[in-house]
Amino acid sequence: MGRFAFIGTVLLAAAILSASFTQAGGDEAAAGTDRQPVPMDFAPIPFSRLIGMADLVATGSVEAVGDAGFRFRVDEFLVNEEDLAFLNIAKYAPPEAILSPTTYASGQRFVLFLTRAKSAADQAWNILGIAGEGQMPLEGEYVFIGAYDIDGLEYRSYEVHGATRKLQRYDLGLFRHAVKNYRDCFAWRLVTYIQNEKERTRWVPARTCPLESVSAYRDMSLLHEYLAAETMQKIPTIENR
Repeated sequence: MGRFAFIGTVLLAAAILSASFTQAGGDEAAAGTDRQPVPMDFAPIPFSRLIGMADLVATGSVEAVGDAGFRFRVDEFLVNEEDLAFLNIAKYAPPEAILSPTTYASGQRFVLFLTRAKSAADQAWNILGIAGEGQMPLEGEYVFIGAYDIDGLEYRSYEVHGATRKLQRYDLGLFRHAVKNYRDCFAWRLVTYIQNEKERTRWVPARTCPLESVSAYRDMSLLHEYLAAETMQKIPTIENR
């Protein structure tokens, strides 16, 4: 499966993302949770694969906005590191069928899942994602998630970056730990295969730590469990013994 072959199912929220866990100061789901309606035919990159694909994951804030991109002040790198205090990032342009472009403004805080730009233009980094899942807004000590259906979390209306959206909210400290430590146990790689006499590519996960370590990771929080379970389901059964 190629990067853009994630069509099917339903995209579960409008712009940008987060989750929360009552035991960690989050919002537990109630029966009959009201979700924002979304169009069909687009699905986000699975959260676990998003972490595995990213060249960088960073938290920080928008410092200045230009016509094609913005300057991002880095607070912390969660996946990989660059010896840079600032990143030049191309504005994310989602498919018009599902989302209107993000209006970036100085001072907005995000978690960004990034990949290196293919050209050596001024915008050195691109935001990953099919439906905005690669840019998650931050407010206070929470990250907001809107593209994933994390079991046990409620979609509520939150005022984020000057707009009211139905999102899931998750404790930033637990989020940081889940993302930073995910690659200690899992790795994704792009493999090539032949189908109908055509060369194709797909991302494939592998477990890189003992099952005891996976269990310890899963026990940390609801998000840790979600990421581990999503990944383990995609690994051949023999590797999970």
